[in-house]
Amino acid sequence: MTFAKKKNQEQSGEETFPQKKLRWGRYIWLTLFILLVVVIIIIYRFAQKPAEGIVKSGAQDTKAVELGSDVPGTFRGKYISFMYDNKFVVKSDELAQKSGDVILESAYLSETGAMSKKISVTIRSLPSHNLADDPDYLMRTINVKRYRKENFSQGDVQGVAFVPADDNSQFEKIYFVLHNDFVATLSITTPSTLDEKSNKEADAIIKSLTWSK
Repeated sequence: MTFAKKKNQEQSGEETFPQKKLRWGRYIWLTLFILLVVVIIIIYRFAQKPAEGIVKSGAQDTKAVELGSDVPGTFRGKYISFMYDNKFVVKSDELAQKSGDVILESAYLSETGAMSKKISVTIRSLPSHNLADDPDYLMRTINVKRYRKENFSQGDVQGVAFVPADDNSQFEKIYFVLHNDFVATLSITTPSTLDEKSNKEADAIIKSLTWSK
């Protein structure tokens, strides 16, 4: 009788071992399944995350190529912004100190080196919207022996430009651009004489101009 009882106990133990093994197997598979689901969720959320970084438009890339610089500099004034060859350095940028001042902003940029290109910027208040009321414009209009006047259109920027009347003179191109009650004057000069390369570089700078106000 005792032998039969012991045998039954041994049989009972043998029967519970597979059950325990099966239960642990289920736990392992359930854990792996949960981990797989978590990984899938993480990958999905990462894929849905918007890309970060700076997006450059094709137009900006084109302007950079026209300026002959892989990474052009950008002048960001109070009233206007424009791109320029990264060899230029902003030497000064001054704003009007009084509300009634006519000259609202003036800036000066120069290439490094003794013989270098220069860019000067002036933003003038012009509520009449008449360029003839700008003394810088009027002076160049009158001095026909020194300056030749021409209308220009570069992309979204239109206005009036002046170049030397004598092609043997030092290269200088002055742009006048009206916008609301303002007129922007950009003067670009180089130590060389008037040539097509300098002219294209100047046009690329004015083409990149945008107004902030």
